[in-house]
Order: sequence, then structure tokens, then C-alpha cells
Amino acid sequence: MMETDLYYYGLPSKPKLVARTGTTPWEAPTGLGAYYRVKELRPVGNHPLRDVWEDNLAFKLHALLDSKQVKWTSTDIVRIGYVGESSAPVILWIGVLPTSLSGADGAIVASQCRELLQEYNVDDVEVEIRESAVTFSACLAAFYYYGLPSTPKLVARTSTTPWKAPSGPGAYHRAKELRPVGNHPLQEVWEDNLALKLHALLESKKVKWTSTDVVRIGYADESSAPVILWIGVMPASLSDDDGAVVASQCRELLKEYNIDDVEVEIRESVVTLSAGPRLLNPVDPYDPIASVCEPLTTTLGLPICAQSTPWAEGTGGFFITEEGDTRRLLLITARHVVFPSHSNQNNHFEHRNTSQPRHNVTLFGDSAFKKFVQSIQIKIKKNAIMTDILERRIEYVEENEDARAKKARQNTEFKLAETRRAAKALDIFHQDVSTHWVTPESRALGHVILSPPISSDGYTEDWAVIEIDASKVNADNFVGNVIDLGPEVLVGGLSHKMNPDRKNAYFTWPPDSLLKLTGIIPDDEMRHPTTRDQNNEPCIIVIKRGNTTGLTVGRANGILSYARMYYDGDNTKTSKEWAILPFEHKSGPFSERGDSGSVIVDGRGRIGGLLTSGAGTILSSDITYATPICFLLQRMQDHGLRKPNVTPTLLA
Repeated sequence: MMETDLYYYGLPSKPKLVARTGTTPWEAPTGLGAYYRVKELRPVGNHPLRDVWEDNLAFKLHALLDSKQVKWTSTDIVRIGYVGESSAPVILWIGVLPTSLSGADGAIVASQCRELLQEYNVDDVEVEIRESAVTFSACLAAFYYYGLPSTPKLVARTSTTPWKAPSGPGAYHRAKELRPVGNHPLQEVWEDNLALKLHALLESKKVKWTSTDVVRIGYADESSAPVILWIGVMPASLSDDDGAVVASQCRELLKEYNIDDVEVEIRESVVTLSAGPRLLNPVDPYDPIASVCEPLTTTLGLPICAQSTPWAEGTGGFFITEEGDTRRLLLITARHVVFPSHSNQNNHFEHRNTSQPRHNVTLFGDSAFKKFVQSIQIKIKKNAIMTDILERRIEYVEENEDARAKKARQNTEFKLAETRRAAKALDIFHQDVSTHWVTPESRALGHVILSPPISSDGYTEDWAVIEIDASKVNADNFVGNVIDLGPEVLVGGLSHKMNPDRKNAYFTWPPDSLLKLTGIIPDDEMRHPTTRDQNNEPCIIVIKRGNTTGLTVGRANGILSYARMYYDGDNTKTSKEWAILPFEHKSGPFSERGDSGSVIVDGRGRIGGLLTSGAGTILSSDITYATPICFLLQRMQDHGLRKPNVTPTLLA
């Protein structure tokens, strides 16, 4: 049992071992001061298996697994070794659905896979089977107003009808919709009468209300819907408890007018003009707001979601333009980011003309936006603490007259002035975000114009094209496809990771901290890397900025992996994947849920692929999977895009 649970100690998802063909015994540490040795994944580099794997031995392996009714999820060729040791064995690493394969059956399957390797004269590769699930990077939550365009947050309601989140196999969220009231007694007493008394009541309770509407709100699949007095309040201005008291008092006011069949609901809402603010220009890495403003700039790694499904977030990958069009900017992401699997039938989507409804895409879902605002508030709080420390330090050194104390005071006063400037800049930025970016409408980024169904004919085809609204990005604030390396990483640390082979260094830290994307990594180089990793193995060091994990560095494996997805019943689909491993065991996973759609590039700024999934557990991924860029661009052209340009510019 201990070997099963701790064999892969050190890997990000800590997968459970099912079976292995290696005969080297695994022993638990014993004695005082004993500790578990940490393992890590490494790319294979040069190995004879490379020449027979893709579309050859791999297919026979999959057929063998299928014949044994193994619910496999991925097949990877990697090195797995102990941290600190220079060598690591090559492993055929098979992932299976959790609890789907016993240890005894797994041992038989592993042995048969080992015999298949020997048929290809591959004698130095062992087989290991672990529990692993290939998971999309999307997050699911339940909202009371699911289906409404902005999915507002409910504060309080007077109705006692219970509301339950869906649960169980096949459960889905029932969509709500707004409807006009029609004939109702409330019409006769509302305008300039009950409405004014309602407003007076709200103001007497110091409620920061933004709107009062009388509407019907019901489920889209039901013919009837109750009439609701719908009160909007400023976000975070009214607690649930206070909201319940206010809602009850508004209900009593309705009863005074003999209106007994109307419930009261209070939600967070802001009345705004239709056009939201433009995205920001990238700022200097030493600007006080540099560490918090990046998600609102035009750099890559934008946190996005469909406006209709704000809980399913992902990442905006990279911008393109079509041949001859320097005015329309397009953003590429993964389809399942903007069409989550539970919310659509995986049908082809294409927006051909303005008469069709738009499938809108926004920056941040509601909960993610609140976390973003909280991150600014935390920065402000830390700044205030530092200001207090510096002020007290100045008082302390003033008591001394020597030269050292004088120098310390000068340094501290300089630091205090910087801290105060930062505090002012952060306060202004926080006020701007809280005022102008708070509603989904103000964060509207654009709309989906093309997205074929997710398929696995060869590589994973999981992509969508978003047309960016000119009100958000234009020639004035667009700087091209750039990744902000940001102030949160150490320049020397990142440069060392990107250039492990110091004799053939190819990454240079850009003076503005913006890595410009130029060109693509050819398919052949993905399979036969010309650069090496820290273990001197052929490998491409890659980087990405994602919505969840931010800026991470990884190692692209030279041997493609295969992933299998399980759908309803026994339906499965298998796809080839460009596999990205963590840079080292201390660096953590290369990606997690929410990073889907990120673009993966090398140190030269060449695009390698679009991040779509990962293999590991539900909570973490050991291996990240991406669709190669050459395949992706060709499929875009096949679907009608004119020669997609990955180095776009915009003209005013």
C-alpha cells in the first residue's frame, strides 16, 4: 500500500501506482531522519523508441489496451528519476481511470506491454501504470441567476421556495430568463407612487441601490414565471443579513398596496453606459501597479470566459489577423473555455452576420473579478503596513546623530517616498477598476466568430476564434503578441531556466520585460529538438502565461503523447498531444485548471502550441497537453480563415 501511494513522491499530482514491470525494489525510508526521495519527470531526449513510437508502436499499444478493456487515459514516453541523480530510466507511462484497474490485472497488462516493446527491439524501457485523468482546465460553480446575461450575484430574497444546485450523473444548470410582466395590479400603483416610496425606504436604510425593476424571472423551460421586484445594489455594499432585512421591509411595503403575489430579490448590479473602458497599455515593470494591472492590458494570458458561463474560465491564447486585414483583431483560445462541455452539444459554431445573436466573451468571471479586486486591496494593505514600518524607522534613527544613522535616515526617507507614491497609484487604480470594470458588460472583450466541434482526428482540435471589439483594443493600445514576463519573477532565475545550456543561450531578457512572439516552432523540431535541458537532454524549454498559474516554465518532450477522453457510455476519443513536463520537481505543475487556451512558446518567442488539457488527478496535472501550432493554423485555413498571421499589427 505504501509503495502504491508514495512511489511517485515529488510529482505534482502524486499519482497512485497501479503496476510496474521494473524489478528494482522500492523501499520506504527507515530510521531517524529518514525521508522520501523526490522524483521528477524529464524529457526522453535521444532514444530508439522515438523512431517507432508515433503512429506505429503507439497504435499497437492502444489496440492491446483496448483489447484488454483497459480504460486508459494517456500514454507517455518520459524519463522518471530521482532528483539529484544525473540519469533516469525511460518509462512507458500509461495512465488509467482511477479505480478502474486492479494491481493484479495491471501487472498482467504491464507485462504484455513490455513484451510489445521487445517486439520492436526496445529492451531498456520499463512499463509503469498509474491512475490519471485527462482533465480540461475549466471550473464549475452554481449561480442563482444562471442563464441571465450578466449572471448577477444574489444578495437576498423573500421567497421561501428552496433552490438547489444540480447534482448527480447528467445534472445540468437550468437557465433562467427575464420576461416582461404583462398585466398585473402592480402596474397601476408603481410609477411615481409605490416606486417613490420604495426609493425613500431604501435611502432611509442607506442602501446604495442602483436600479429597481419589476420583471418576471423564471426558468427558460417553464411557461410561467413569478413577478419579482428586482432591486440592484452596488457590489459589496450590502451584506446578506442586511439585505434580508431590507428585502423583508420592501415586501411589507408591497402588502400595503395589497400586492401579495410579488416577491423581492436584491442582486448586485451597476448601471453603466454600453461601452466599457479600453484595455490598458502594458506598463513599465517598475511601475507601482505593474504587479496587479497585467490582466487588464493587451498582453497575452488574458483571463476570459463566455459571458453566459462565467464560472468556466480559461485563458486567451494569442492574437492573429487575416491576410490583408489590419483592422480586425482575432484572439485564439480553446473551444471548451467559451463553450464548456456541459453547456453545449459540441456543434459547429459560426457567426456569419450581425443578424445572428452574439456569443459574447468577457474578461474575468464574476468570482474571478472579485478575487482580482481583492488582490489589489491586499497590495494596498501591504503597502500601508510598509509605510507604517518606514515611518517608525525614521523616528527611531532620528534619535542618533552619527553618520551611519544619517545615511540610514536618507535611505529610509527615499524608500518611504517611493512607498507613498505607490500607495497613491494603487488607490487610483483600485478606484478605476471598482468604478469602470465591475460589470460583465464593461468587461466585454468581443464575441466568438468560429469554433468547430472538439474532435480527436489525429491531434486534439479544440479551438475558437474571438473577434475583439475595437472599443477594447485598437492601434493605440495594441503592442502585438507579447508575453509580459512581469515583475513577479526574478530576472536571473527565469533567464537561467530558459538557458540551461549556457554555451548555446538563446533567450535574452527583453528590456521592457515583454517577450515578443515571432514565428512558429516547426513540427520536425518538436520531435527532434536542437536545444538541451539542464540534464543535457535534447529538449525545448518553453514558457506560458495562464489565467491560473501565471508565468511558468516547462520542458517539451520530444516524443508525442496520446490522450484518451471518456464521454457518455463507452464513447472514447484518442488524440496525439505535444507533451510539456514541469521544469523541475520544485517548480510545480506547468499548468492547472483555468490555463486552457494559453499559448506555449520557446525562448525565442516562437509559438509551439495551444494548451488544451493535462494528465494527472482532478486537482493537479503532471503533464500538460497542447495542440501543435502548424496543425492549428492549417485547420483554421480549412475552416475559412485567410492565411492567419501570428505576428499581427493594427492600423488606425
